[in-house]
Amino acid sequence: MLAWRVPLGVLLVAVLAASCWLDARASPPGVWLFPLWLCVCTAGADEICRLLRRGGYRPQTGLVVVGVPALITTSYLEHASTPPAFLATWFPLADTATCLALLFCVAVAWQIVRYGHVERPLTQLALTMWSLLYVGLLPTYVVRLRLWQGDFVGLIAVVSVVLAAKLADIGAYTCGRIWGKHKLAPTLSPGKTVEGAIGGLVFAALGTQLFFVSVATSSAADGVSLPAWWQGALYGGTVGVAGMLGDLAESMVKRECGEKDSSRWLPGFGGILDVIDSLVFAAPVAYCCWKWGWITL
Repeated sequence: MLAWRVPLGVLLVAVLAASCWLDARASPPGVWLFPLWLCVCTAGADEICRLLRRGGYRPQTGLVVVGVPALITTSYLEHASTPPAFLATWFPLADTATCLALLFCVAVAWQIVRYGHVERPLTQLALTMWSLLYVGLLPTYVVRLRLWQGDFVGLIAVVSVVLAAKLADIGAYTCGRIWGKHKLAPTLSPGKTVEGAIGGLVFAALGTQLFFVSVATSSAADGVSLPAWWQGALYGGTVGVAGMLGDLAESMVKRECGEKDSSRWLPGFGGILDVIDSLVFAAPVAYCCWKWGWITL
């Protein structure tokens, strides 16, 4: 699997870097990253439903696969200053909360219609809403971050989240392999260790602060101030911890469904959810940090 993991990882990083480069030079903000994220989350919606079905559950797959891109698109329209005209014309929903409320109503209505013909309708309803929240609502915070305070700051915010979440993953794996002795969650994810988690926290904190230093000193970042070293490190560590929680959350779903990976789409990584699990939990936490002024540029 390592033979697949390295080249595929390089390819994923290259695609993300190219998308960020194009997005930084395009108008309106998000015109490149939004469709990429929309495709990723839609694929993740299908993947979570397939995973749950392999575990013997029956979420409303059609509603999840339609609802997730609806939530992502609504969030983009809600926060974009100048959204594409065709989206604003053909997609009338104006806010994410309304979209989620309507999806809930549809999910309940379907279970009422099917009542007596399906087993445990409340379980089906709960898993449908879990899927919409997990792969639909949480990823909208990546969209919100991209549209945060204009072109440059929003892009830096998105990159900082990806960096902190993935550095936490890399640090946890590396330090766990070298020094790991004490199990972090032995029943849920036996491979994770306390030493690995500490290493992931350090990687995320230091790596994020170094990223902010590089941004503040680059010629492309004129007028951007460098946050205090403790602010950048604290932000990176906080987002990294949220990413670890997201990793454990997906492990819980896979453990419940009796699967090792969410799918086999990405050899060496597993599936789409195995790649974005930490990111979708980290994004809301990062958004709060930017929104509340805990980190600024």
